[in-house]
Amino acid sequence: MANVLEMNKWLNEEDPDRVKYQSWMMISPIQGKKFKVRLNRTRFLIKSAERSYFCEKRGIIFLYSHLSFEYELNFYQADFESSKLQFKVLNGNPAKINSVYCSEAFLQRKDRLQIGYHFLEFHEQAAEINDSQRAIPLSERAVQSAISVYLEGETGTGKSFMAKKIHDQSGVRGRFVHLNLSAISPQLFESELFGHLKGSFTGATYDKGGAIYEANGGTLFLDEINSLSLELQSKLLLILDSGKFYPVGSSQEKKSSFRLITSSNENLEGLVKAGRMRKDFYFRLVSGFTVKLPKINSNEFYFYQVLNELETELDIFVSANLKRYYFQLNWEGNIRELKQYLIKKKVHQGKKLSLDSMDEEMYQKMKGQETISLLNFETIKSLEEFKNDYIKLMYHRTGGSIAQTSRILKIAPGTVRVAVRSPVLN
Repeated sequence: MANVLEMNKWLNEEDPDRVKYQSWMMISPIQGKKFKVRLNRTRFLIKSAERSYFCEKRGIIFLYSHLSFEYELNFYQADFESSKLQFKVLNGNPAKINSVYCSEAFLQRKDRLQIGYHFLEFHEQAAEINDSQRAIPLSERAVQSAISVYLEGETGTGKSFMAKKIHDQSGVRGRFVHLNLSAISPQLFESELFGHLKGSFTGATYDKGGAIYEANGGTLFLDEINSLSLELQSKLLLILDSGKFYPVGSSQEKKSSFRLITSSNENLEGLVKAGRMRKDFYFRLVSGFTVKLPKINSNEFYFYQVLNELETELDIFVSANLKRYYFQLNWEGNIRELKQYLIKKKVHQGKKLSLDSMDEEMYQKMKGQETISLLNFETIKSLEEFKNDYIKLMYHRTGGSIAQTSRILKIAPGTVRVAVRSPVLN
């Protein structure tokens, strides 16, 4: 076949190991949500998976299937303006390309590749490729409804990102109003929420609509709702029930209709038990949809998905060895901490990131932050655990080579294998 997948241009011509192509692949799985994969590597493997998930991990794309298969996608350079995308069956039955069974073929734009009940389509890069692939854990009907949403997760897990994405996909025409309650002084809470009239208090030099008024017809996102005082919880509860409120210093009633999204980095039930949250306010917040956002490395596939998105957003390439290293670390600040660290590392090393002394210093810093917890007898590590941690560090420094790690540390290869498969670094 002579079909060619045309590219706008090659963005990194001097690096043959990783060329960033101006194209992407849309995957439509039978179990529901669609996924986009940016074709920024020279080789991809498509493998079957026993569970219903999607993950692009180190150039491997997993698709849910009860059958076993392994396919290969390879880019071949034609010139600096185009390349060939070759599809090849390594293991399993032939796949369908535009309804024709094939074991090997060259693909072109808009070709449709069918693997089981999954459909893969190839396109030029569009502006929407910059959108995050992180799926909203709600049904389409739930997203497009007016029912409130409560987001729970630790600092940096992407609560603000998820709230904005729910708003964008809800189809409402109104504004997305984000109010971080933890960043507002108690004296200005009412003014920021309900608005005020000019001259109603010292410093009120103009009329202010307030977040509730500005969110009319749209979405009001109250971030860190756990920062709200009991008094304001009572006032906000009345507004949520009636949609009516009074700006500070005004006797004229106003109305506002909006979708409420709230978030907290603390467990709300614990706040109720501690007397910091009204029970009726709590039930009002959780009466809608509740979404719990995981820690970044609570799940391997979620971690790699987030890291892949950050690669695209920050225009960087993280080596497979470094990705494995990062997954083993304890990112207390979650996505926010990892993103800021990658930005700093890009300045230090450039767009192509690999394991260096900066990563080892970061690991030692993370370990240092846990020194206080070692005073607790139950958290003290055994000598065997410390030995495994050291073997893992050397394993990553050698680029994931068991043989080289074994030779440097003068231990058996089997000892290295056991160490690198032990529980993750803390």
